[in-house]
Amino acid sequence: MKMDVKLRRFLVFALVVFTVGIWAPATAVAAEGESGTPPVTDAAEATDSYWTVDDTGALIPADENEYDVRYDGKGLLVIQDAVPGDTLQGIVDELGIKLPSDEDDPGLIVFTGDAGVVYGNATLTSDLVIGEKQILTVPEGATLTIPEGVTLTNDGTIEVIGSMIDAGTIVGTGDIVNPTVMHEHQLIEVAAKAPTCTDDGNIAYWYCEGCGRYFSDAEGAVEIAEEETIDPATDHARAATWSSDEHGHWYACENGCDTKLGYAKHTPAVEGKTDATCTKGGYTGDTVCSACGYMMAKGETVAALEHSFTNYVSNGDATCTTDGTETATCDNGCGATDTRTDEGSQLDHKVATVGAAHSTCTEKGYTGDKVCELCGKVLEKGKTIDALGHAWGKPTWSWSEDGEQFVATFTCEHDADHTKVLTVTPTASVKTKSTCTAAGVRLYRGTVELDGAAYSATATETLPAIEHDMKDGVCTICGAKDPDYVKQVQSEKDKKTEPKEEKEAETIPATGDVAMEGVIGLALIGMLALGVGAPLKRHS
Repeated sequence: MKMDVKLRRFLVFALVVFTVGIWAPATAVAAEGESGTPPVTDAAEATDSYWTVDDTGALIPADENEYDVRYDGKGLLVIQDAVPGDTLQGIVDELGIKLPSDEDDPGLIVFTGDAGVVYGNATLTSDLVIGEKQILTVPEGATLTIPEGVTLTNDGTIEVIGSMIDAGTIVGTGDIVNPTVMHEHQLIEVAAKAPTCTDDGNIAYWYCEGCGRYFSDAEGAVEIAEEETIDPATDHARAATWSSDEHGHWYACENGCDTKLGYAKHTPAVEGKTDATCTKGGYTGDTVCSACGYMMAKGETVAALEHSFTNYVSNGDATCTTDGTETATCDNGCGATDTRTDEGSQLDHKVATVGAAHSTCTEKGYTGDKVCELCGKVLEKGKTIDALGHAWGKPTWSWSEDGEQFVATFTCEHDADHTKVLTVTPTASVKTKSTCTAAGVRLYRGTVELDGAAYSATATETLPAIEHDMKDGVCTICGAKDPDYVKQVQSEKDKKTEPKEEKEAETIPATGDVAMEGVIGLALIGMLALGVGAPLKRHS
């Protein structure tokens, strides 16, 4: 029989691959009665239950990974995509399968895409998985039986309009809508068990291993959830006070169990301790647990103490002549004190110099007495120091107010307020004579003596140049010629009457300003010129 055009076009297109959970387990599904045998083209024999369609539209065997139609020969038909009713009828006819029409016909489960339908009375012979998005419908008049030892995993939806007999096991996360499941429970009685403080108990209930359901009665009429069978643990009832022994403490459980709640070792603490004093005995104190109050050890009486003085402190009363004292307070805290001599605490003298005076040029000095500042005792007398005497340095030179004498002023090196003034009238000599063209120089020299030493100084005075003595246009002194001279011719008469020439008197320069050129060192050393100083006025 040839497939109609609609089926051929449907099978030619690429169909959506069906979820593996549908067809892989479905190979174990069987229907009552014998299966049909699909036609085979080109005289090929059918060696499996997978078919595809050739170019002519005929069903031919196919690989299990590349099929369009699958029939396992036991009542499960899988078509990878949904098809119209007439197309489905054509496939069933092509495979030689009869869709059940009454109770005596063998049952059949058909999936087209994600939709499955039970036809007639179908019984699972192996496990079956319904995928998450798939729906298996048991229509009115149809029956799906899950026998004992077979598991139906429902992760999708089972719509039961007809009936479903559950003698095996139904698991999965899917839903069974409007179930009409006929199942004969095999109930096992579970006796009631009282809970403890730590473990749950349970009520009396009945359990069916076949369907995994729980019931509160032996007839299986009242179904309950598994969690409803649990009688929760009571938890411990902690006593209000501690229980203790020599090792530790805990709270007892008032439910009568042996659990030691909050067990811990004792925490020792000392109570009732009093310290002994120098006049009164003490007590070491009792050792008790600070948490529960358990007496761990009794204390002992301590005898009264004796005074103990160890920490002596100086009283600061030592002098240069005697040791001081030191005092200690009793170490036991009674307040008693003890004072004793602080051996070796006598102080050293605090020496100061009193009455010291420096020598001067004319007066004697004194080294001063060594006196103790603490006790006033003179420890050592001082000594007299000779007067220093004057120490004259080199003098400073100047002219006297009348300009006639050298003045030598000496200053004492020990005291600048001590001075000595000596004067001397200097000798004068012409060092360089004046000419018609150059001034002359007069030299003054003076020497003073002090304490066996001689000190000298010199000064110079400038002499003015003299005038030319012209005779017939020529200077009779230096021979200089007068460029303006004109020789005159005299008559005999003028010659006779010419007066005789009178010799001019020699002009001695008046005493004027002189400059003190310097001073001479000590005579013992020799004469030393000090160089030209600032000009000093000399009075005529």
